Amino acid sequence: MEMISITEEWQSKAMDFEVISQATNFFSDSNKIGEGGFDKGRLLNGLEVAVKRIISMTPEGIENFDNEVRLIGLVQHINIIRLIGFFSDENERILVYEHLENLGLNSCIFG
Repeated sequence: MEMISITEEWQSKAMDFEVISQATNFFSDSNKIGEGGFDKGRLLNGLEVAVKRIISMTPEGIENFDNEVRLIGLVQHINIIRLIGFFSDENERILVYEHLENLGLNSCIFG
């Protein structure tokens, strides 16, 4: 399986697995939010994050991950959730987003 090609542009968003793991209390069940591998956590700098953990390493899953990193990482707008960082190796992919507590995007946009 091909890993995401990380250019210098993306290197700044790459995160260590251990940092993400500690932020989520080692992916504790108490930090689960919703279904589909989402956890919440807090980075050492105090930033609350939502973590999407992708263990399914199907070709489609890998392609979706790569596209999500490239597209969401490029878009910066006040009404779009920010991609804080990611982790990628041959066994697992993790996306780290800003966390919006109990709010959907519509609530953020329209109050």
